[in-house]
Amino acid sequence: MLEMFEKLINEHGSSVVLKERLKLINDKYEALGEKLEISNNKNEFLQKENEQLKQHVAEIQGQLSATIPKGDNLPQEQKDILKLLFSQPLKTTQ
Repeated sequence: MLEMFEKLINEHGSSVVLKERLKLINDKYEALGEKLEISNNKNEFLQKENEQLKQHVAEIQGQLSATIPKGDNLPQEQKDILKLLFSQPLKTTQ
């Protein structure tokens, strides 16, 4: 702990070291600002893309629901045949 205070006192007296540290801090701050701006731009792009994809999914779901027949359109005879076929055990040949 004493070493830290001693180092701080010694460095505080040296304006060159202080200026270098301030420059380093400023450079890091600017780099973080640029990184934040890039992240914000990417976030905005991804949000727009997400909205477009949601709209596309809604359109496709609408088209799909329009092509799927509503209700049960098979005649009773066909239903009975299908029930009979699927109720039988599956026989395989070897």
